[in-house]
Amino acid sequence: MSSKSRSIVLFALACLTAPQALLAQTPVYTAPAGYISLGNTAAATNNVPANTDIVVSIPVLKSAAYVGLVNSVTATTVTVKGAPAFTVNGWTATPHVLVVESGAKSGVIVPIMSNSADTLTVDLGVFSTSGILADDKLSIRPAWTVQSFMSGASSLTGVQLFGFSNTQLGINNSAGELYFSVGGGNWEDGDGASANNVILYPGEGFIVRTGSTPIADFVISGEVPTAANYVAIGERVGAPRDTFFSYMSPTSEPLGSSGIGISAGDMLIDFNNTAAGRNKSGTPYFYIGGGNWEDGDGGSANSFQLQGGKAYVFRRAAASANRYVISKDQQSYNP
Repeated sequence: MSSKSRSIVLFALACLTAPQALLAQTPVYTAPAGYISLGNTAAATNNVPANTDIVVSIPVLKSAAYVGLVNSVTATTVTVKGAPAFTVNGWTATPHVLVVESGAKSGVIVPIMSNSADTLTVDLGVFSTSGILADDKLSIRPAWTVQSFMSGASSLTGVQLFGFSNTQLGINNSAGELYFSVGGGNWEDGDGASANNVILYPGEGFIVRTGSTPIADFVISGEVPTAANYVAIGERVGAPRDTFFSYMSPTSEPLGSSGIGISAGDMLIDFNNTAAGRNKSGTPYFYIGGGNWEDGDGGSANSFQLQGGKAYVFRRAAASANRYVISKDQQSYNP
């Protein structure tokens, strides 16, 4: 690991017996695992002050429940090669996701809606199965949920979590989802229904808003992703469009090598998680093409670090259609 790994507190690496779906006698290694602080790491306290917004993301994966290989795909299903007779709908008893771990679609993460003994039906959203090929590696993992994501915070009194659907066409968009901590580790949505099992996705961005009680420590633990960073960026015909997103990595990534710039005129907006207060203004960085970024004074911003566990607004320049484009990049710690 490079010096970028300073935000990771602990790593562990283990050798496991190969799962049934892989070739016999093939060693399988878990990804490095550890935990990362999502609070005010600059102050070395991990605190989130009272009455404060921080923009955060999910930079790690939950440990794989199954690892195997793709056999075939349809528009909505993935059949697993040599699957050991999955329990029908066993992967939906609690929320689980399919992660494409290799190939052209490495980094795609989608929820499992149902399953047979060897086939997963998934909700692809803006993604597709096109490009997923036989023998691409896949994993099945417990999904991050509203409840599990916030379980590492020391206090949830008065905490709210804002989610963004990224389907809105404009800029400075309001949150599409709002969840409230109601005590005992439980969450509700705005209608009073349980939100404990609402799935949150790596690659998205969220706002955590504290109430009158600060959070003394906010950490999240899991496996470091070895699949690529793979996110959908919204475009709007004739006008800019915001996507609230994150770079899928627990370590920092230089903006100039992140691969997220699409065309000149794109903008990245960064928010200060070390400052107290709500509804903070952001700091813009401007894409000028050729993989290069500038700050507001015209100086190079290529070395600006996208922090693991933070989220940002990507403001896509005006385009020719209302659609999504894919940003895919291999994290620098992955060879």
